[in-house]
Amino acid sequence: MTRPAVLSVLCDVRFEQRLRDGIHSGAIVVAFRRWKRSQVVPGRRYRTGIDMVEVESVDVVEPSSVDAAQAREAGYARRRRTAGRPAR
Repeated sequence: MTRPAVLSVLCDVRFEQRLRDGIHSGAIVVAFRRWKRSQVVPGRRYRTGIDMVEVESVDVVEPSSVDAAQAREAGYARRRRTAGRPAR
């Protein structure tokens, strides 16, 4: 018996243009979002507008625990800018 093909539905994860450019170049390797509930699933791929990203993990973090290196990996010059950013 043949199994039916599984269709994969690709969804968009929205990023502002400057972040999309950083994702495209590989300069941005992590994203911080403020969501009431998770909007992505680890192991799935999502369109960013110009690329595809694969979510490796989803963790709940306190904004105060984000250090300067993590902020830079997310495309922010300073840690403070990540703390209050709402998700889109």
